[in-house]
Amino acid sequence: MRFVLLFLFIIFSFANQSEYLYALKLYYDQNSTNNTQALKLLEQVTIEDQNADAAFLLAVAYSDGKLVEKNLDKSLYWYEVAANLGDRDAMMFAGWIYYQKKEYQKAKEWFEKAYKLGDKEALEMINLIDSLSNW
Repeated sequence: MRFVLLFLFIIFSFANQSEYLYALKLYYDQNSTNNTQALKLLEQVTIEDQNADAAFLLAVAYSDGKLVEKNLDKSLYWYEVAANLGDRDAMMFAGWIYYQKKEYQKAKEWFEKAYKLGDKEALEMINLIDSLSNW
């Protein structure tokens, strides 16, 4: 019985991973016309598997505008999803976007979370925000 449960667990793990890997292939394939499919698969994997890497890739896609029309609001949304799933880099990017939007309190919150996870650059940003006199 244990063997059967282990086997089923492995099969389901690889099934979810294969969707993610396929989405990655579509995402990175420069000649692909399946950008929409890649984004949908990444969204699906993010939601179903709580996959921070997939959410981060979605954020980058909306940030750089190579796969889809550039949309900083959607980019921020997906950075925050990845950050809430524990991705330290996503916390930094969310902080940067809020900093650029002059939403310093939200920026500081994300930088503080990243700092708690060991990002030294985050402390510099926290200190910079604290030094601003007009917020």
